[in-house]
Amino acid sequence: MKIFNGEEFTILTHFDLDGAGGPLLFRHCFGEKVTGVFPCGYGKVKANIQKHACKNIVLTDLSLNQENIDLVNELYENVYYFDHHPQSTKLDFPKHWHSFVNLGCCATKLVYLWLEYQKFDLSCAKEFVEMVNDYDVEIWRRE
Repeated sequence: MKIFNGEEFTILTHFDLDGAGGPLLFRHCFGEKVTGVFPCGYGKVKANIQKHACKNIVLTDLSLNQENIDLVNELYENVYYFDHHPQSTKLDFPKHWHSFVNLGCCATKLVYLWLEYQKFDLSCAKEFVEMVNDYDVEIWRRE
C-alpha cells in the first residue's frame, strides 16, 4: 500500500499517549517516508500547521476547528485525518481529505484499523494499541 503515492509525509499529532501511538504505527509501516512527527497541544495547532507545511500530512488525535481545516486545505495538497473527539463530528471536511472520525475508539486504534485494512501486518502492535485505547477511552469517560 502506498500513501501519498509513495511520497514522503509529515505527521502532526497531539502530545499525549494516544497522539504518539498513531505515528509509531506509521513509522513501522512506512519507515523513512515519515519525514517528521510533530506533537503539539491544542492551543498550538494553527502555529504547527503553518510551521511544518509540506505537500503531504497526516493529522492524528487533534480536534480541529474550521479555521484549522481551511488552513490545512490551503497549505497541504494531500491530507489523512484520524480523530475521535466529538468536535470532529461537526466539521465540514474537504471532499479530497481522507478523514476517519470515530468516537468509539482512540486515534491510535483508528490508525491501526486503517493500516490493517491496507494489509499491513501489525500483529506485533495489537496489545499496545488495545492498551492505548483502553487508557485513552477511560480518560475521556472521567472527563
